Amino acid sequence: MIVMLLTTVLAGSASVQARDRQTVTALESVVALDRSAAAAATTRTSLEADARGVEQCYVTALHASPLEAGKVYVDLTIGARGEVDHATVKSFDDGLTSCVQQHAASWRFAAKSIKVRATFDAKLE
Repeated sequence: MIVMLLTTVLAGSASVQARDRQTVTALESVVALDRSAAAAATTRTSLEADARGVEQCYVTALHASPLEAGKVYVDLTIGARGEVDHATVKSFDDGLTSCVQQHAASWRFAAKSIKVRATFDAKLE
């Protein structure tokens, strides 16, 4: 098994205004759990675009708990056609977890038949 960890935080991460503070949700890392570094890089490109969905979920979660922040972990099994066969989401808020789980079901990837773990960092600045 080859594992690759990318730790670069996106300079152009998704952000919106929330209660006089800006929310920032950045894709922090992508780990390929069963394939090459090239597959992880391809998957990372798709996940960067999907950060907006995670951002929207985070903003919704802020309505219930305005000061929450933390990591959102998404484990994905990507099928032979680039669709998400299975997604497991863990975060600091049940509503956020459920919302990201729903978004992840619609994500599509160029990489095929791969398992990855993505970590998003959601916070207020």
